[in-house]
Amino acid sequence: MSISRPTARWRFTILGRASIILIGCVVFLAASVLLEQQRPAVYRIAEGMLGEQWYRIDLQTDHIGFMYNNAYQDHHGAWHFVSTTHFLLEDNAPNTLSKHLVFDALAPHPLLSATYTNAGGGEQLQTTVEKRSDGYHANLRRPGQDTQPSQEIPLDWSFDLGTFLAFEQWLQTAQPDAGEQHVIESPDFERLRMNRRTYRVVEHNDTGYLVENNAPFAASQTQLDRRLRPKRLHMSGIFNVIASSEADAIALTELRQKTRYLFSVDQRIDDHTSLSALHLRLNGADHLELPRELRLTHNPIS
Repeated sequence: MSISRPTARWRFTILGRASIILIGCVVFLAASVLLEQQRPAVYRIAEGMLGEQWYRIDLQTDHIGFMYNNAYQDHHGAWHFVSTTHFLLEDNAPNTLSKHLVFDALAPHPLLSATYTNAGGGEQLQTTVEKRSDGYHANLRRPGQDTQPSQEIPLDWSFDLGTFLAFEQWLQTAQPDAGEQHVIESPDFERLRMNRRTYRVVEHNDTGYLVENNAPFAASQTQLDRRLRPKRLHMSGIFNVIASSEADAIALTELRQKTRYLFSVDQRIDDHTSLSALHLRLNGADHLELPRELRLTHNPIS
């Protein structure tokens, strides 16, 4: 009996310490979950988008380019969103679109700066936007202005991380049903204006959300994963953008065997973003398996 009592005390002490540690772990995990739930939705969504993503761009069955996205935070905590799209629609005339948006680390995370570049055909169009004490200012560099100072234009924009991720926030917080719509604003860096776009939920499936945007002549359907990142996109009825490895996305050697995907028109199309319909007649291309006439209407076109 004199031996069993110390042994029992020793066991009680060990069990007591284990219980305290276990309770501490439970409290810590509960506090972590509570803090995570209390963080703004925009912060959780932005965190879920961190990292690199590669996409392969196909025109029907032909590989014509790639898209690269990268989201990260710098050592100051600022949020960076980088996107580069490279494609070849015409022989020896590649086109590259790149965009880099930087948002403040502190709420409400206003846009601090943005750089947009459209390079193709030996020319480059560039727009830079900077937030100053008196608001946003844009500097424009257009083809043929290499020897001239860039043009500066004040902007009446109000744009932050919440606006940038407004659609994703709506999906996460509202969890909408099929058929529901949401309108967002996004900057047009070429025309220096805010565009309003309407997105509609097609379905909520096992992968995530399938959504569509019926913009005139740029209708698209996008499959998002559970972190609200694009997995694949079908645009204008002919382009497919599919998440892939870097090696597959940039494997463009087969493009050297292609000729042309673009055809010139005999009439200038003014204000092409406001068109509601387009009727095309194709002449002089009998050797190509293409329709002689094509009628296009938006929402969507194919």
